Amino acid sequence: MTSLIAAVKMKIKRVKPGGQLQGRKVSSVFKTWRGTPEEMRRLRKPRMRLESGAECCADWVREQPKQQRYLVMGKKTGSGGLVANFVLPWSRSRVRT
Repeated sequence: MTSLIAAVKMKIKRVKPGGQLQGRKVSSVFKTWRGTPEEMRRLRKPRMRLESGAECCADWVREQPKQQRYLVMGKKTGSGGLVANFVLPWSRSRVRT
């Protein structure tokens, strides 16, 4: 089975113990799987958990300002949950080569 990947630009409302991220608002969805309308509706205010062993990332997100937007990439698990494996502050700067 292939892993289903999602990439979204979002604000984080709260970080719960155990590394669960609760999204406040998704500004843009860059990549997603073809899901049901209910799954796409839930992706607007996602609940993701961090990969195991990523508690330091949860602490780092807690220290950031609430208005910060993040690029969050993750994959859908077999049970229907989302696991975030890449969290980066969003910026508009472009890298030119």
